Amino acid sequence: MKYLLIFFLLPFTLFAASPHAGKEEMNGIAYKDYKNFLQDWTLVTIRFRKDTGEMRMTYANKIAMETLANGKSDYKKGAALAKTGIATSPDKSFTSSIVPRFIRRYQVMVYDPQKYSKTNGWGYALFDPSGKTFPEDPIETQESCHACHTLVADDGYVFSRPFDFQGKTRFIEVGKNRKSPLRFEEVDTKGLPAALRAIVGDNKTASKLVFEILADKIFQGALDELKPILEEEAIIKKRPTFFLSKDLKRFVAVIPNDVKECAFDSGVDVHMTLLDGKVHKESVCLHD
Repeated sequence: MKYLLIFFLLPFTLFAASPHAGKEEMNGIAYKDYKNFLQDWTLVTIRFRKDTGEMRMTYANKIAMETLANGKSDYKKGAALAKTGIATSPDKSFTSSIVPRFIRRYQVMVYDPQKYSKTNGWGYALFDPSGKTFPEDPIETQESCHACHTLVADDGYVFSRPFDFQGKTRFIEVGKNRKSPLRFEEVDTKGLPAALRAIVGDNKTASKLVFEILADKIFQGALDELKPILEEEAIIKKRPTFFLSKDLKRFVAVIPNDVKECAFDSGVDVHMTLLDGKVHKESVCLHD
């Protein structure tokens, strides 16, 4: 379990003045057209995001479910998946349990090979609990979302695999022999941007996460998603790890530390740029 020791984060409402926030449609996907997915669609699976502590429940419409249920990846036009991002926290009555608290966001993926040809046929949209868009640029967010989904290109760019909650359980693996495009390389810290170089301190080398397609199309949620990958590498290699955007302006860096409250010397400091360019820092323990 991850124990949070220090955490201060500017609320994203600070960026509500963005011209992209508060819209009812994103990338041609209107929330009102999909708002009944909880009642009308099939629950595909439940996932847990370690970086944000979110429970993710994924649903598929009939067209998408036909592909998923047959263990295939050739989605047809009109296939759609929707996901609820649910904030969780320990149960006050039994702290070994993590329970849902409130919905943070809705995410929708729609397959239309002509309309979304630049992202292999998939359109992406994110909405807040009221069905309105977030502050970041919709095109850049879509491209960044799809960059992560290229990790499962062999599965039709869909992470979710169907789980049978009523009968004999199963977990269908479509592209189980695929190789991950993620890799780390050792770099000299002298060549890093000043802000990042200041964070790595006296360390002469660091591990850089190489994920070129995402480095060119980054948004805030993607930086969050990379934290667990970087944290694991930092603990194993016992040196700083980082991911840096192509324009050298946005990054997430993980630095091993010696926080006394952390057992097994598994503490790290996580530094991440926010939407306003400021760097947020948190210290966490990674032991179980």
